[in-house]
Amino acid sequence: MRKFYTIILLLWLAGSVATAQTFSLVKDIKPGTASSNSGGLVAFNGSVIFSANDGIYGDELWISDGTEPGTKMIKDIFPGPLSGSPSGLMYVNGTVYFMANDGIHGEELWKTNGTEAGTVMIKDINLGPGHAMLAELRANNNTLYFSAHDGSHGEELWRTDGTAMGTLLVKDINPGPGNSNPQNLVIMGDILFFSATDGVHSGCDLWKSNGHDTGTVMVKDIYPPVNNVVIGNIVVVNETLFFAAGNPASALWKSDGTETGTVQVKNLIYPAELCVYNDALYFQGKASAEGNELWKSDGTTTGTVMLKDTRTGTASGNPNSLITVQDKLFFKTDEGTGYKLWVSDGTAAGTQKVKDIGPEYLTNINGTLYFSAWKGTGPATDHELWKSDGTAGGTVMVQRIANTGGSNPSDIVVTNSKLFMIATDNAYGRELWMADLFTPAGGLPLTMVDFKAVLAGQGILLKWKTLAEHNTSHFDIERSLDGNNFEKAVSVTAAGNSTITKQYQYNDAAIAASGASSVRYRLKMLDLDGKFTYSKIIAVNISSRQAVVMLYPNPVSDHTTLMIAAHSNGTILYRITDQSGRMMLQKNVLIQEGSNTIIIETGKLVAGIYTITIYGKEIQDYLRFIKQ
Repeated sequence: MRKFYTIILLLWLAGSVATAQTFSLVKDIKPGTASSNSGGLVAFNGSVIFSANDGIYGDELWISDGTEPGTKMIKDIFPGPLSGSPSGLMYVNGTVYFMANDGIHGEELWKTNGTEAGTVMIKDINLGPGHAMLAELRANNNTLYFSAHDGSHGEELWRTDGTAMGTLLVKDINPGPGNSNPQNLVIMGDILFFSATDGVHSGCDLWKSNGHDTGTVMVKDIYPPVNNVVIGNIVVVNETLFFAAGNPASALWKSDGTETGTVQVKNLIYPAELCVYNDALYFQGKASAEGNELWKSDGTTTGTVMLKDTRTGTASGNPNSLITVQDKLFFKTDEGTGYKLWVSDGTAAGTQKVKDIGPEYLTNINGTLYFSAWKGTGPATDHELWKSDGTAGGTVMVQRIANTGGSNPSDIVVTNSKLFMIATDNAYGRELWMADLFTPAGGLPLTMVDFKAVLAGQGILLKWKTLAEHNTSHFDIERSLDGNNFEKAVSVTAAGNSTITKQYQYNDAAIAASGASSVRYRLKMLDLDGKFTYSKIIAVNISSRQAVVMLYPNPVSDHTTLMIAAHSNGTILYRITDQSGRMMLQKNVLIQEGSNTIIIETGKLVAGIYTITIYGKEIQDYLRFIKQ
C-alpha cells in the first residue's frame, strides 16, 4: 500500500541544529610522520573510496567507513610494492569507475563495488602493456563516456556499461591514428555534447552523440576560416549550452543542440570559469578596457554584461572557482593583495568580499561552503579548513589540525552524515580525516556517529557511538509519536572524557504499549556546563515491516535529502519523474538496517513539481516535491 508522507521541514531543522564539526584522524595509513598521500575521495554507500600508499603495497585502492578497522585496502592492483595508481574515480549507480595499472595491461578502465573480488579491469582497451590514456569521464544514466586510445585509432570517444562487451569505441571522429581529443563532456537531456576535432574542419568544434556511430555528429563548424580553434568548458543553463570559442577563446557562444541554434552571444576576450547560478550564466570575462572580471549572461547580447569590477581599473581580478551554494554564488578574486573570498546574489551591490582570507578547494557540502584557507594576516602556507554562510561573522575556521605549517585540507567529501577530507598533521603526515556533520554546535566537544534505531522484539533498540568526548554529562533520549512534539524517554550517562570510540544503546521496551504506528527519536546531548544540542532525527515504523521515508527540504534547490528508516539491509531504487511522467533521474542505492540519509542532487532540474518513487523489499512509496 502506498503512503504519502507529509514532510514537516521544521521538524527536521529542530533535530539538526548542530553546525560545528570536530575532525579526527581516521587511520594513520602510512605509520609515523610519513604521508600516505591519500586522494581522489569519492562517496560510496556511506563510505569513501580513494587511493593511498601504506608504504608496503604502493599507491592502491582503499575504502573507509570512518573507523580505523573499517579503513582498509580493497585490492593490491599492481601486486607488490609498485603502484596501481588508481585515479579519476567516479561513482555511477552503485559502481566506482577508475583508471589503474596492474603492471601487465598498462593503464586501463577498472571498476569496483568496494570488495576485492568486485574490483576488476573492465577491458584491455590498448592491448598489452600500452596505456589507454583515459580521460574526461562523464556518466549518463548507466552509460559512462570517456576519451581513450586503443593503439590504432588515436584518442577518441568511448562508452561502457561496465562490461567488456559493452565497452566500445563510439566513433573514430578523426579517422585513423589521428586524435580527435574529445573534451568538455556534458549531458543535456539524453544527449552527450563535447568538443572535438575531426582533422578536416578548422580545429575544435562542437559535437554531440547518442552513444552510437551514426548518432555522433558535428553540431556546427564554429569558425570555418580559422585554424586551431579552441573551445572552453561547456555548461548547461535551462536546456541551453554555453561555451567559449575562438582562437584563442574570445567569444561567448550558446547552442540548443542544432546547427542553426548554435550562435555567438557576445564577442569577449577569454570567457572562462563558466558557472550556473539562478538560471543564468556567470563567468570570468573581459571586453576591452577593463581587466578580467565577473560577468553574467541571460543568453542575449544586451543581457551579457560585467556584473562587478572587483579590481578597479584595467588590472584583472581574475575571479575563479565559481560555485553555487544554495542561494549564493561564491568565488575568489584578486583585489591586488592576493585572492580573497567573495559572494554574490546576482546584483552589483550584492557582490562583495566576505572576509580577508585566501580560499582554495571551494566545495558545496549539504548547502554550506567548505574550503581551505589562510587568514590575511597569517602565513600563506597556514591553510586550514573553513566554512562560510556568506557573511563575515559566519565565515569561521572549522578546526586547526596542524600545529605549524597548516594542514592544507583537500578532497572534501560528504557521505551520509560523515564529512571526509585529506589533511596534513605534524605527527601523522598527510592522511584521511573525518567529522560527523551532526557534531554539536556551540563548542560542545563531542563527536557522534551512527545513531540508529531498529525493531527488537516488542521494543525499539537505539544504538549510537562517539569517537571522542570531553566533559560530556549525559544523553536524553527524546521520542515523538505525532511527528511534532518530543518528550524525554530516559537519560543515559555519558563517558565524560574519552579519546576512543564509545558505544551506547537503550531498548525502548515501553513503546509497544503506546499504540503508535511509528515513532521518531532524537538525542539531546549535554555537557557538564549545561550546554546541549540535538542529533539528527531517526524514525521507525512499528506497525509493519515497511520502512519510514522522509524527504527534506521541500521545496528543493540544488539538492534534497531522502531519509529511509529500514528494518534490514538491502537495495532500493529511486526514480524521479516530472509531471508528464518523463524520467529525470534513476539510481540504485544500498541501504542498511536503521536510518539512512541519501543526498540527491537536484540542481539540474528545471523549476516544477516532481515525483520521487522508491522501490525496495520493504518499500514501495512515492513523495512529491517542488523544485524552485
